Amino acid sequence: MAPTAASIYQRNLDAVSHALWARDLPAMLRHIAIPNQVVTEDAEIVIASPDEMFIVMTDFRDAMEGLGADRYLRLCRDAAYVPGRPDMISGRHDTFILRNGRDLRPPYRSRMTLIRTDAGDWRALRVESAASNAEARIISPDLAAGQRRELQRLFDRLGRGPGREG
Repeated sequence: MAPTAASIYQRNLDAVSHALWARDLPAMLRHIAIPNQVVTEDAEIVIASPDEMFIVMTDFRDAMEGLGADRYLRLCRDAAYVPGRPDMISGRHDTFILRNGRDLRPPYRSRMTLIRTDAGDWRALRVESAASNAEARIISPDLAAGQRRELQRLFDRLGRGPGREG
């Protein structure tokens, strides 16, 4: 019997969560696509290299440690293959940052898209979290700000910007 979309999604959540907690970048990169898009309510970034993934992973793990967390848990709520795309799964999950089994901050919901590689591996391509980055520190603030500045410079050079026709 073939694995369900939900079981593939949960396996990815578990592998990435474990790698993040262990600060194991090579393990994380086996389950996350590069480039990778991460979006929160107030920030977004495209992670374009393993070096950038290391910064994001380390900053987020440090932020959880600073809260006193002893566990990072993500649980799949639902997942399905994207219609017409047997190589893509989209789903939703809840994220818990815990100490002694108790929430250190309110759990938050995320949507994630997985893509199957030519080798048959499933990798997270995009995650969108219903959480404030200012509070949850999912995305490295310095890296996100730097990327926003570079995009604005590009838009300025092209004579257009967000919200302007060009």
